[in-house]
Amino acid sequence: MVFPALPTFQRELGGSTAWVTWVLTAFLVAAAVTTPILGKLGDQFGKERL
Repeated sequence: MVFPALPTFQRELGGSTAWVTWVLTAFLVAAAVTTPILGKLGDQFGKERL
């Protein structure tokens, strides 16, 4: 969901290519860290309670 918006972020916020790369990296790291945690919580408490 973030990837198609990166050129817009770069253009609107005046970021460099390196900045855009860091934004994408931060998004992917956050997703990689939170997905297993939320999966474990969903298994423990049920998806309706989360």
